[in-house]
Amino acid sequence: MNISKTTTNFAEARGLSVYIDEDTSILWIGADNENIGEDICCYFANDNGTFTWKGNVWLPRDTKEELPATIRDEKHLREVIDFISKDAVVIQELAA
Repeated sequence: MNISKTTTNFAEARGLSVYIDEDTSILWIGADNENIGEDICCYFANDNGTFTWKGNVWLPRDTKEELPATIRDEKHLREVIDFISKDAVVIQELAA
């Protein structure tokens, strides 16, 4: 499974990165900053194109609770990326 260039660019424009680890089939959402380079949260990449919540690395509890358990498709993934990007506290904590 691959992430489209549209989604990758969308994430980068919001200071985030998104990629799938092909060995583990895990989608990682992270901070796209050369000084940070930290993953924020991850989802299992399912064979049907959906993503299922796997775990939290840096998200505050309030933000994590608002994330969907299942991401339906890449359009929905971009909505999740946009939501996470608005939590500037996460990015600032990672940069500290």
